Amino acid sequence: VDPYLSGVHSASSAMRAIAASGALPVAAAQSLSYGDPKQYKQLAEFSEGSRGLSDACRAWQIPIIAERVMFQSVATTGAILPTPTISLVGVVSDIAVVRPNHFVERDDVILLIGSTHEELSTSEYRSYFSGTIEPPAPEIDFSIERRPCELVVELLVQNHLQSAHTIGVG
Repeated sequence: VDPYLSGVHSASSAMRAIAASGALPVAAAQSLSYGDPKQYKQLAEFSEGSRGLSDACRAWQIPIIAERVMFQSVATTGAILPTPTISLVGVVSDIAVVRPNHFVERDDVILLIGSTHEELSTSEYRSYFSGTIEPPAPEIDFSIERRPCELVVELLVQNHLQSAHTIGVG
């Protein structure tokens, strides 16, 4: 829907997943798969997607230490969906901090940490039930997106959580 925000959301989702394991990201590797760069629209998608990943990593002080870019011709492969993918590496201070990503006991209390918005436009939920994904993609405020991740890690370190899981997929 929005190539730039797709890149930003890829980095944000990966950062939340790392935090759920009890770590904060220390490095990133990106893998960008896009269509034919000779086609203006596909080149623009690549440019904006990679800019979104880069801006997010810069804002959250995550160095990108490796990257792979793949362009494919539509003529030989069919339609290419833009795919900005990022892999993050984090360091867990103590293996005892790591918790499972599923509920531990039947009566576990669920905490939702972070902000929610009244939008389903580009969500997995909307895609599943309506078969559509429509603009606008949710905005991300770089200045606050990392804070919930830091809180989750701190709660895990202090042994206040039995489990942690990101709900970034929907």
